[in-house]
Amino acid sequence: FDERYVHRHKIKQACKTADAVIAISKQTKADLINFYQVPENKIFISYQSCNPVFQQTISAEYKAIVKKRYHLPDQYFLFVSSIAPRKNLVLICKAMILLKDKMDIPLVVIGDGKKEKEEVKKLMQENGMGNRLILMNEMLVSKEAAFTTAADFPAIYQQALALVYPSIFEGFGAPLLEALWSGLPVISSNTSSLPEVAGDAALYFSPDNAEELAHQMLQVAGNSGVAINLRNKGFEQAQHFTTQKYADSIMHVYQQII
Repeated sequence: FDERYVHRHKIKQACKTADAVIAISKQTKADLINFYQVPENKIFISYQSCNPVFQQTISAEYKAIVKKRYHLPDQYFLFVSSIAPRKNLVLICKAMILLKDKMDIPLVVIGDGKKEKEEVKKLMQENGMGNRLILMNEMLVSKEAAFTTAADFPAIYQQALALVYPSIFEGFGAPLLEALWSGLPVISSNTSSLPEVAGDAALYFSPDNAEELAHQMLQVAGNSGVAINLRNKGFEQAQHFTTQKYADSIMHVYQQII
């Protein structure tokens, strides 16, 4: 029994009976029109914000504590997502293999998976790069460590070299917004809603092109000017996704249907 059919039916009926439908991106609005034939004038776009903790600058002292707690390297790229086919972690691994002799910066992964996780581990090990894939879910840390509650995420973000987000499809892409608020350069695939979120504050690549991704990663790692420019643009882009703007957009929807 495939539960997707049940969910599709529920979504279609909900869209049909609702006075208004809130979409979290232009991409989602287009999908609702395309797949469920929802009238365009019934759909309102309300861009979400993210947890305000990502807007806080973490002290050097606490960063050092987090670095020690999770045995983080001095430099690392960051991937934040479940490890599933759509999230495309394997593309980062392929790009790192291409860069094997040009840089030795590891990838820290926040997220878990099953089959796909084992596949990327095997790929990296076969290419002599097993030590460059750091899976935080497999780390031996104390049960009190805040990783499980995400309290340490801002400190992990703020010490990374860049967030790499190779997803094939997203309705929004919350990790991109978390990175923008954290002052973390973003390297993102150029599909679905992701350019809506990152705007001109990211370096983009096609999610099926490892060579293109490798080039963008090398740009950030080898050129401090590129990284600084992305950080500055990131803070500007993040201002489009404040909690207040999100609340105002939701209120606007209610005002339209009252």
